[in-house]
Amino acid sequence: MSVLVAGMAWAAVMTAAVALSHSMRFGFEAERTGVSSGAQWRPSLLRLVQRRRLERRLSAAVPPFLEELARAVRSGATMRAAVLAASATAEAPLAGDTADLVAKLERGITLEAALSQWAAARREVRAVQLVAAALPLAASAGGAMGRVVDGVADTIRADLAVQAEVRALAAQAQMSAVLVAALPVVFGALAGVLDPQAVTFLLEPGLGLWCLGVGLALD
Repeated sequence: MSVLVAGMAWAAVMTAAVALSHSMRFGFEAERTGVSSGAQWRPSLLRLVQRRRLERRLSAAVPPFLEELARAVRSGATMRAAVLAASATAEAPLAGDTADLVAKLERGITLEAALSQWAAARREVRAVQLVAAALPLAASAGGAMGRVVDGVADTIRADLAVQAEVRALAAQAQMSAVLVAALPVVFGALAGVLDPQAVTFLLEPGLGLWCLGVGLALD
């Protein structure tokens, strides 16, 4: 029992030591550069999270926009006229993009050129890339324009569903990693309560410190 408790305590101490070493390394790096570690990564991380969230909202608003566009096409409108009509029903944040698209079309820019510029501005949004590539092709499909647009909308919905599943699985993996990392600390705390001598053993010169050193080296 003492050996088991000592092992638990060793795992907790090793985890704390590794965390301390990482903290000291980041602190030295921040001192060398003159910028705190929090100031280095927090703004960029926040911008990344906000951008990813905006991209997901933008992608989610594309299929309803395409459905409105397909209805306009089936009613006899040209692709250009259908884009103008569907843009009026676009949801935020897609509404800002479609308003810019409409403004370009009204200035006389061709639909293909306007879509290419939109794709260049949103190069990280796959849904926009699909729309920009598919609509010019759909415009040349004649009576099949509605089916082509519906197919693009279905493809984007399926892609969004896969992305959502991937995010859910990644979140589960991250939670598992947190739990695994926390278990040594919890067991170490329990070991300290049940058998304080186990913790004392690891901190005393001799075999205890040797075991602790080997554990840190292996980590």
